[in-house]
Amino acid sequence: MHDQWKENFMRDITTEFKDKLLTFENTKYRLIGLPFYNEENENPFWEALDATLTNTNHTQEQNN
Repeated sequence: MHDQWKENFMRDITTEFKDKLLTFENTKYRLIGLPFYNEENENPFWEALDATLTNTNHTQEQNN
């Protein structure tokens, strides 16, 4: 894949910042990386998005 490095970079972001919240002007952000959306094979994208959102929501509930 021509853009494989970009997808690898997105995965590295998730690994590096997995449990860290970044704060900017009193607002908290979480960096996540997802596989690229591919219309021919979209399942990996949707599965990763669902898992990330589920995990993020679960983490937020634990922190409140």
